[in-house]
Amino acid sequence: MNVLLEELNQKRQVRAKQVLNELEQRGVEKVGKNKIESLMKQEEVDCDQIESFYQKELEKDRAAFEVQQRQKRNEVELMAHSTKCEEKKALLAYCDKHGEKAVAEIKAAIEEREKQASHTRQQLESAAGSFERYHKA
Repeated sequence: MNVLLEELNQKRQVRAKQVLNELEQRGVEKVGKNKIESLMKQEEVDCDQIESFYQKELEKDRAAFEVQQRQKRNEVELMAHSTKCEEKKALLAYCDKHGEKAVAEIKAAIEEREKQASHTRQQLESAAGSFERYHKA
């Protein structure tokens, strides 16, 4: 039992040293009040203190990443909104410049279609008598 506890403690010490190396690579100089260099030289370190400090650092990194992602998302939404506004301005300017002409063309096309439909109706009405005589025969 005692051997297992010693083995566990050794693994925790190794893990603490790995965490200290990673913190040092990230540019962290102190863990609490102790400098990382002095902690690396010690044979036994407070594993719980180092691990809790490391967890806090990771949480800070996650929070900073989330803030950065939120800012990017906001920038994308702003760009999309400004693009829509620019497109709307361009469309309104085009409509102001060419809108009356397009509306007049559409009205003329509708009138032409109605004339054709009216003409076709008149031809069908005049042909109705002939069709009835043909059908009776």
